[in-house]
Amino acid sequence: TQVNLLIAISKKETRLSSSAVMQKYSLGTSASVVKNKKVLVNREIIEVTADNITFQDPVFRIWLNKIFE
Repeated sequence: TQVNLLIAISKKETRLSSSAVMQKYSLGTSASVVKNKKVLVNREIIEVTADNITFQDPVFRIWLNKIFE
């Protein structure tokens, strides 16, 4: 589910805990989304601010989009 969350973030989804986004990207439950975001922040893969989620390395987003088109 972490990879699916990264794909959703790379596609610039903003409402990751909405049922439509969770279903579209197979993210599991909203608790899973929260847990996986925390893990990805701790691993310094993403950065979460009040209104935005970004990748620490912008090239990673490009790579993800290319691999998972």
